Amino acid sequence: MKLPVKIAPLVAAAAVASAALAAPAMALSKVTRSFPTRVAFAATKAADGSVTVKASFSSPEPRCLSAKRFLQKKFHGAPDAAGAYLLFGGTYSAGRGSGAFGFEGEGPPPSSGLLSPVSQPGRSPYVWEATWAGDTPVTVTNFYDPSHPRHYESTVGAASAVRAGAIARASAGQGLPYFKTTYNRGGKHYIVKCGVLRKSEERRELPF
Repeated sequence: MKLPVKIAPLVAAAAVASAALAAPAMALSKVTRSFPTRVAFAATKAADGSVTVKASFSSPEPRCLSAKRFLQKKFHGAPDAAGAYLLFGGTYSAGRGSGAFGFEGEGPPPSSGLLSPVSQPGRSPYVWEATWAGDTPVTVTNFYDPSHPRHYESTVGAASAVRAGAIARASAGQGLPYFKTTYNRGGKHYIVKCGVLRKSEERRELPF
């Protein structure tokens, strides 16, 4: 039977579309790229005794500084990519680890020392920061004698240094030693591997 003139083109178009769907999709070529993630710490004490601690994350690939990687709320519902502890007193004697501050003890500043992001994720540097007033009370624990730790009250302004720490997470649940993200562009499938922080960068003691 001969189809009407107006129906025939529609049937032909449907056949072409069906054939296109049945054909296997063209696989995108894969490109794997690796980028480092770094962090730099800074700590200052103002004339009024207030303490400001800053952690600046950087990477040549903005995707390595994504909110998904850093804004995970695992500690009392607050983001925990960076934080700091207050140290009191000078360095230990050689037998207790020369160069380590906190001879008179250490204590947590407000909010357990957690820093908060003060810049936009996905941009380098991605900055986290916290400022604590100098007259804020702090409970200090002195571990110089591990068998008899001593506790006493002090203030943020009496601290001599901070111990700052940070983490740039690997991909959770995948067992990878890096953070993985992907995207497609120009007919290619890019796999981005964002390195974790160097051990030497994860924690720093910063005297005032």
